[in-house]
Amino acid sequence: GQIAVLDRLGNGEVLLYGQSGALENTVPVSGGAITEGGGVTGMFAAPAGLYLEREHTEVVRVAGPDGKADPDRPSDPGRPTRDGKLFLQALRADAAAGKAIVRAFDHDGQVVWQRAVTFPQTILHLLMLDSDLRGHVFLGALTGREGPAPAHAIEEAAVVVVRLGQADGAGQGSLKLPASSQPEEVYRELAATDEGEVLHMLVEEDGTSVTKYAFPNN
Repeated sequence: GQIAVLDRLGNGEVLLYGQSGALENTVPVSGGAITEGGGVTGMFAAPAGLYLEREHTEVVRVAGPDGKADPDRPSDPGRPTRDGKLFLQALRADAAAGKAIVRAFDHDGQVVWQRAVTFPQTILHLLMLDSDLRGHVFLGALTGREGPAPAHAIEEAAVVVVRLGQADGAGQGSLKLPASSQPEEVYRELAATDEGEVLHMLVEEDGTSVTKYAFPNN
């Protein structure tokens, strides 16, 4: 029932607010495997507590399910799934060929499954690795191709989200979404809801919008 706000570059803390809007607790960002706030690349909630991701690699549990700081700050090999059963990791295996790898780990750090994912064009950036409470994993990427010199402008840019089965990583469809046309950096452009919908923040010249998408047969 709390709302967690990440302040990684200012005061270097996570602020936890109650449902009334009152600040209930603060948790330091730095500590354990996290040496400085600029290295934090994500914040994730799971039944076991609140996690911060370091440089798109391991996650550090900074608070327990009660919102109190975890003095031990243990690390795990990837982002926790929404139900807390697995930890997820993704990497670009061959960006030019549009190939990525997704791995799921158990709580002992053992690989439960590994799947290759192929996008229709070059992977420029991985934008999303998330899950829902219905047994799905989502991998999102900005795809396209680099135009000729000297501008090297990105052509045919698109955001593609692939859905996998959480139990075994089997492919379960994809969505093709528009890419932002503006240069502003968005910290979290894509997110999944508990029900398996995808929220997409799009930055355009006339403003910013958030659109909810559903997979067929969701």
